[in-house]
Amino acid sequence: MRSAEAQSGEVVKISQPAEIYLDGARKPLRLGDTVNVGDTILTGKGAEAQIIFSDETRIVVGPSSQLKIDRLLFRSDNTARKFAVTAAKGTFRFLSGNSPSRAYTVRTPIATMGVRGTAFDFAVPTLENTDLVVHD
Repeated sequence: MRSAEAQSGEVVKISQPAEIYLDGARKPLRLGDTVNVGDTILTGKGAEAQIIFSDETRIVVGPSSQLKIDRLLFRSDNTARKFAVTAAKGTFRFLSGNSPSRAYTVRTPIATMGVRGTAFDFAVPTLENTDLVVHD
């Protein structure tokens, strides 16, 4: 089994205000912070956070958004066995990494997306809508 660090992501770009909700408390999100299973990223108006994972998957959390890391399970070759996130609100860009497509799951309040080796943007403007634009 891999170490806890390998089962996490790293914040590689950030603009404030952005927070991470972990262990029942909110704290400012900083460049280089690790993001683990159970953590929620919260961005304020005009803020953005970019997270990279060990399989090279990148997620950009746009302004006024909320993303929870549900499950990260990586193999020793840095490919994901399970990679699941929930986007509660806001805008996002997802660029899949070097893992099998069946490993990825993206949930919103009304949809679950299976990722098939692609780059896409999606938005959760309301609890009743999810918008999706596939780039590649």
